[in-house]
Amino acid sequence: MKKYVLILFVLLVLSSGLFAVDITALKTDTDYMEQLLANEVFMRYVVDADYSDGSLYFLESKLSMVFRVDFKSAKLIRTYFRRGQGPRELAQPVKLEVKNGKIFVLDRGFSGVKVVDLEGKPVNEFKLPGYTATRNLAVNNKDEIFVGEYDSQGKTFVSVYNLKGERIRTLAKNEAEETALPLNKRQYMIRLDADGNVYILFNLLRELKKYNSKGNLVWKVNISNDILNSFLKKDFAGRKKDGTYRTKYCVFNFILTANNNILVGHCGGGSLFDNNGSLKKLITADGNHSLDTFIHIDSKILNVLALGKLINIYNLKEDV
Repeated sequence: MKKYVLILFVLLVLSSGLFAVDITALKTDTDYMEQLLANEVFMRYVVDADYSDGSLYFLESKLSMVFRVDFKSAKLIRTYFRRGQGPRELAQPVKLEVKNGKIFVLDRGFSGVKVVDLEGKPVNEFKLPGYTATRNLAVNNKDEIFVGEYDSQGKTFVSVYNLKGERIRTLAKNEAEETALPLNKRQYMIRLDADGNVYILFNLLRELKKYNSKGNLVWKVNISNDILNSFLKKDFAGRKKDGTYRTKYCVFNFILTANNNILVGHCGGGSLFDNNGSLKKLITADGNHSLDTFIHIDSKILNVLALGKLINIYNLKEDV
């Protein structure tokens, strides 16, 4: 009898909201776009960014270039690539990763991956055989390239290539028995941690999954909170269009922080999870901004909005 009373008490406590998740408001530390413009660094269409060894790297889609900028001074160091189909050229770049002294770019116009070193010298390029999810590329310390590529035969979401362009394994099994991959599973992003675990964020499903290095599912969580849910029944013009692509696409991006937490960016802010998949904190940003294209630099978040028309740096205290 005491056992059932205790269970009932716990349920009542949980339902009472005593364990409500804290909300942290990110305050703008730096208007970084203003600093870039002051240094005559002009970018029109930033689709991704990365940070490595004191430098920021911005992937500019309209110009098909990578801009390397000194983080502290916001001064241009150099650019990489140009528009075209050659080894030093990009057609429709969508994802950037700077790792191990190399720049890796997923180029949808090329239907593959292009790699150059930090001097701009081509390292390799290779085509991808299958459907490639948007903005999906991650690289580990062994120069193994993880691509969000759905393999219809093995029913896996991630393919791993070596630097030569050889596919060496696949992982992250699709749990459902589907004859064709539906739209809500085609939009997903991948990240890696230092232990080789793989994280997948399904944008339209608003679902985050963690797999171990062997590709076995560790946990999965749904991205749901009051901040995000207020956007789900509106399109971007404010009209109700329940269930449409535009209303569902409210979860944009995610990163692994220095403390190995997972920050998911969505409409109105973001959700911070610990490495066990527990929601620890909700995030809002100045001006009711979303966390869209963002990266983690020490205790700061650099957030790119409106495709590069607005770049802010916020201070973030994880407290997890």
